[in-house]
Amino acid sequence: MSKTITGILIGLSAFSILAFGDVAIKAMTSYMDTLSVGLYMNLFTILFLIPLILFYGPRKAFHSQTLKLHIFRSSLMLGVYLCVIFTLENLSLASSYTIGFLMPFVLNIIAFFLLKEKISIHRWGAIFVAFIAVLIAMRPGIEPFNIGYLSAIGIVLLVSCAFMTVKYISKDDHWLTFIVYPMTIQTSIIAIIMMFQDIPLIQPIEDSALIWLILGGLAFTSGLSLMPQAIKRLDASLFGPLFYIALPWGIFWGYIIFNDHIDLWTLTGAVIIILSGFYLIHREKHENSQLL
Repeated sequence: MSKTITGILIGLSAFSILAFGDVAIKAMTSYMDTLSVGLYMNLFTILFLIPLILFYGPRKAFHSQTLKLHIFRSSLMLGVYLCVIFTLENLSLASSYTIGFLMPFVLNIIAFFLLKEKISIHRWGAIFVAFIAVLIAMRPGIEPFNIGYLSAIGIVLLVSCAFMTVKYISKDDHWLTFIVYPMTIQTSIIAIIMMFQDIPLIQPIEDSALIWLILGGLAFTSGLSLMPQAIKRLDASLFGPLFYIALPWGIFWGYIIFNDHIDLWTLTGAVIIILSGFYLIHREKHENSQLL
């Protein structure tokens, strides 16, 4: 297979596996509070990361010329992680992913204000249509307000900022550093917060919850490890749309495991966002080719 086809297959596998990791998080919210879910899911992910750290060597896993940026990015990812848990606790998988699909559009807006990138009228049009599509999916004023939507928007904003941070991290850093640092910092901070809130760090785990923790840890370790392998084989314009595979998985797992039924409004909004996303990517490629 060509490098591109291999990258696409790896990317689709990564996002599909990570979607199942979200299933495990959503399932765990019925057993534990938000912070406890975060702590234990991270601990099980770290458990499965240890063989990779030993294989590549601790030096590669932790050595960085831009340590402060890793710490800053990890702090942002902590906010993302807690918002993910809270979102999945309050929204269906399909609704969560629909809001998450706004990320490419938010990245364009951040690039416009922070990096002074020029955005054509075509791309502004795609961004506007995407935000209208979110309103279609959410139906504010018609559907009861769900605070899960706010945490989902928080995910989009924080992930976009974390993504921009990656651009300034040394290219010599091993891909494991992008996983090890967030996991280490997230777990430590969550544990400290739990101690201050008198939430026990050691809690009894039911057999069914233990299964979800094992499956979730495996999913996040596998998905996060596959992601860099896809990124290095693909252009950003090809890698971005692969995230949309999460929607059919969200609908499937939501129905099979949680008995969630996606409504027509959410599906319509999601489809419009996806189409706007492909158009945005098309315009970016077209405009970049004219600059060459």
